[in-house]
Amino acid sequence: VRAGIEWCRNNKETYNITVITMSLGDGGGYTSSTCPNAIDESINNASLADLYLVAATGNNFRKNGISYPACQGNITSVGATTKADKVAGYSNSGGLLDLLAPGSSINSTNPGAAYVKRSGTSMAAPHVAGIMALLKGLNLTNAEVLSLLQDTGKQITDTNSITRSRVNVLAALLSLHHNITFDGNTLTHEHGKVSYPDLANQQDIDQCFAFDARKVRVNSSLCPHLNASATIT
Repeated sequence: VRAGIEWCRNNKETYNITVITMSLGDGGGYTSSTCPNAIDESINNASLADLYLVAATGNNFRKNGISYPACQGNITSVGATTKADKVAGYSNSGGLLDLLAPGSSINSTNPGAAYVKRSGTSMAAPHVAGIMALLKGLNLTNAEVLSLLQDTGKQITDTNSITRSRVNVLAALLSLHHNITFDGNTLTHEHGKVSYPDLANQQDIDQCFAFDARKVRVNSSLCPHLNASATIT
């Protein structure tokens, strides 16, 4: 693991590497005071080189601690949610949990077969890594990316009353570019709201709306699926 992190740091310019994702862990359940430091030097050096590090919290059903290296301060730790948008029972949790992402019954590549459904925080972490890479391309700092995802995702509370954001890249982009927040079927701007009965098709939605103090414009040519009845308030 140490060698992999250092390789990414040493080759970040050659291969335009911005994010390191680690679907691995030692199986432990750590807090800030008990988190190990076996590869901390490599982690810290990668973070100083402006690489964003993501790691799975582990699948040990722990409620008061997460695995290493996810517990390390320069790593964004990721737990898993289910198809029902609940925290997965197997997903390690605790005060050091940073974000949640879908992790149950995820289509993944598999040796000897095209795809297979798998579950675990190892499935959740790559979701966050992909979002991080997208947002880092907008010249955001590591801290700004994490804060944006924590503020714009869906807040979900697990069985031990820990509430964290399940990432929502669309909501993050809308908030970043247009000062628009998105929740289900409703888009909210400082000048008002637009609510559709069913907004399941979200293709290009960040480019479909323009708000000002007196009206809202919908680009129905770009987004014909929005040429439908809506409530504006």
